Amino acid sequence: IICNQRNEIITKSFLCSNDKTNWKEIQNCVYSTDYINITANFKNSNGQALIYITSTNLDICIQNTLEKNKLCLPIWCPLQNTSIYENNSLIEIKIITFNGTIAGITTDYLRVVLVKNETSLVLTNKLRDYYVQGTKLKISVQLTCRDKFLVGEPVFFKITEIISDNEIKNNYLNDTICEEGHLTIEYDVPKIDFFNIEIFYQGSVRYYSSIFIKERIEVRSPTVQFFIDSLIYFILILIMIIGITLYYITKRYQMKSKRAIWKEKTGFYNDINNIDYILVLDKISGSAIIKENLSKVDLEGNLISGLLQVITYFKYELKKQRVMYDSKEKILIDYQDYKILLRDGEFSRVALIIKQTPSENLQLELVEFIKHFEIKYKKYLEDFTGELTPFQDYIELINKHFKIHMTRPLIVNKISPNVKINTFQETLINTAKLLEKENKQFTLDKLLNDLIIIMPNEPEEKLLANIYNLIEFEYFHPIDIIS
Repeated sequence: IICNQRNEIITKSFLCSNDKTNWKEIQNCVYSTDYINITANFKNSNGQALIYITSTNLDICIQNTLEKNKLCLPIWCPLQNTSIYENNSLIEIKIITFNGTIAGITTDYLRVVLVKNETSLVLTNKLRDYYVQGTKLKISVQLTCRDKFLVGEPVFFKITEIISDNEIKNNYLNDTICEEGHLTIEYDVPKIDFFNIEIFYQGSVRYYSSIFIKERIEVRSPTVQFFIDSLIYFILILIMIIGITLYYITKRYQMKSKRAIWKEKTGFYNDINNIDYILVLDKISGSAIIKENLSKVDLEGNLISGLLQVITYFKYELKKQRVMYDSKEKILIDYQDYKILLRDGEFSRVALIIKQTPSENLQLELVEFIKHFEIKYKKYLEDFTGELTPFQDYIELINKHFKIHMTRPLIVNKISPNVKINTFQETLINTAKLLEKENKQFTLDKLLNDLIIIMPNEPEEKLLANIYNLIEFEYFHPIDIIS
């Protein structure tokens, strides 16, 4: 027995196009506005063939049945069936041949999704949280899809006016997106409490809807807003006044601190100029160990030391002190045009011959000098024999405590120290260089006098303190600090 029945789908074609001209093969999805073209060649010697389309929302969209071996379904558009494009829908395109005999049924199909494009509704001007009654509010939006403007699409505005707790009024406005890709409407703010804004695009067969909501925008009266604005300006002015006040207080404090530093360093300078002679004696024998003359007048150190020893004995005798060598008395003596500040250590007695009453700082430095002097030379002072060789490097301690090197002639250091200075101090250095160029050297007093003439508006304390700093920083270097 030979069976000649045939039932076979030979070729098939599923194409889509948005203009019925440029067709392309359907892949995974089509738009609801696309056109669909379906054809098939098949063999069916004894039976029927049909093509039909079904969807998840509609059982049968379209169907055609022929008994020929070639079948072409009329061009179909999903837009013809509104139930399909309201949401994403799955459609199934089937080609079926069937035969009542043993050839059976042959089926081929394609499943695709009808899709829409996402849209973005964006506000292009910023909305505030409040507006004043009677002002004109402009609202501008852009509607885009895949970074392209949807020109000509309608956009709707709903402005809900909240007049009171029980009274609400809705205003509806609409317009279309212009060719520049935006839409602007104007709204006159009435005398109400609040209002809400809803902007929405309803979508179409190709685009999803989009919405923007701004709720509870406050409406203020002009009087209230004027008060708020005035308060803001008042606060700003108050902040400015406080800021300026703090600035001047800070500047005043800084200036006060600077003046305190200037005064302190001026005091150091006055102490240096106050000293005419430094005399260090052995406490027991009264022999002079150090004689440092800082004045222009020649003073006889041995004569002075003898005089001081007699005065000291006399003072101890008056006080009836038994153990005079253990005492560490301080004596201030007026002698003609001089004052003598006498201070005892454990092994030594130090006298400063000065022009004026000693400052507290000078007295403290004298105590510190005695302490460090006796620590350094203790083994020579405990059993003093009159040998002065071990004391030859005493000048280091003298300079440390009494800064006598600042009374020496100065020169500008050819190698700039690694200490940062300001422009004012640079000016002082340049003036010192001119003095040095004329005389090969300069003194602190000469530099100070020239600066007072050059800078008459600058406080003398400031000039002196900065010169003092430049010597301390070693920008100015003493020519000879060895007695």
